[in-house]
Amino acid sequence: MIKKILNPLDEHQAKDLIESVLPDILVRDIGLSMLADGIIEANFHRRDNWAVTNAYSDTIWFQVGHYAAMTFEKKKIWLALDKQLIEKPIDNAIPFLSANEYGWEPYREGLSQFKDKHKPGIPFSLNGYYLPVSYESHGEIWPYMRRLFFEFIFKAEYGGQSTMLPATKKIHTPGILMYLRNKKGMHIPDPLYQ
Repeated sequence: MIKKILNPLDEHQAKDLIESVLPDILVRDIGLSMLADGIIEANFHRRDNWAVTNAYSDTIWFQVGHYAAMTFEKKKIWLALDKQLIEKPIDNAIPFLSANEYGWEPYREGLSQFKDKHKPGIPFSLNGYYLPVSYESHGEIWPYMRRLFFEFIFKAEYGGQSTMLPATKKIHTPGILMYLRNKKGMHIPDPLYQ
């Protein structure tokens, strides 16, 4: 079982790591679709400000600006969502607290929320684990979660500590994107670093 991708261009190492981190086929399939959605959204805003990495053993990180937007770890999907839209929903959004029924579990440790460095003490995200229960329940909750996820990506791109560290760009792992493209059968962009 692989814990770390040694060659960032190796799609097979990426596949082995992702399958070991998310061994459940349902969770992996849904997680990869969510990752693809997040990458496309981040790339729409800024092509040079996101990366997918394996900076830590047994973990895949999707980084937007200075923030982790999503990780695959501990057999679950860790996700950052916009806190403002959770607290003050618009449209006909379901009360987000009922998302627990769909497999959402707020993170209670260190990165339970991100704060804007320009507005100290004001959190702009609610972070947690998502463990999809079924394709059907994911289809019900994902449109609402996606809106919260995309709003977080927007804020990570343009607010807070929006600039990605050069060191993060250096550890971007293209092999993960190769695996994602082949697995999902869709175009996934590459970041464009200067």
